[in-house]
Parts: sequence; structure tokens; C-alpha cells
Amino acid sequence: MSSLSYSNSRNLSYEATKTLATIGEGSLVIKDKDSSDDTTRLNRDTASINKELYSSSLASSVDASVDMRLFSGQGRNEIEKEYREMNKNMATIAKTLPNENSYNKAEAIFGYTWNFNRLRQSWYFTYK
Repeated sequence: MSSLSYSNSRNLSYEATKTLATIGEGSLVIKDKDSSDDTTRLNRDTASINKELYSSSLASSVDASVDMRLFSGQGRNEIEKEYREMNKNMATIAKTLPNENSYNKAEAIFGYTWNFNRLRQSWYFTYK
């Protein structure tokens, strides 16, 4: 069986920072304190002169696969045959799954859990 697959991923990141005016060590003398702004907002940390304004990222992914048998009459017949045999194949698989009536205790526990989850999902979709 052959198939054609396509996959594409993209990641975009955006960020903006601003460089702060920094007053290093030492004392700051202001002659006209009454007319000046509040000095507590001044940056005095010389190790941290950049401030992050925003940071954003966006990711997308596309995956597609096409069974090439779809493009020929014989291939479509094969797909139809597989579809019709699916119930028989699923029944075969179901026989290999754990059964809650098994004499093996571990298998019985897994089987009970499996059946309980199946019943719960069935109830959920029926009454949703």
C-alpha cells in the first residue's frame, strides 16, 4: 500500500524590549527638587537595563495523508473490501482484550475497567 503524506509546521515569535536609561552608582544631586519628577522610578540597576514590553509566540501544524489507492478503481475496491471486513477484524481484536469474566485476576480487573469505561462513554454520548 502506498500513501502520500504532507507535513508542515511553523513557529513565530514576537517580542519587544526597551532599553532603560540607567543611573549607575553614586549619588544623584538635583538642584530644583520642587520642579523635578519623582526620582524613585529611575533605574539604578546596571545589570538590568532592558525591560520586556511583550513576548508572544504562535505555532501551527498541518499533517495530511492520502491513500493512493483512492485514485484507481482497483484501489477503491480494495479500500471497500477492507471497510466491509472491519467488523470481523474488530471482533478478532476484541477477543484478545482483557475480559472481566476471566479466571486470571489481573485480566479480570483490566476487563472490568475496560467495560466500565466503555459503558460510561456510551452513557455520556447517549445522554449528552
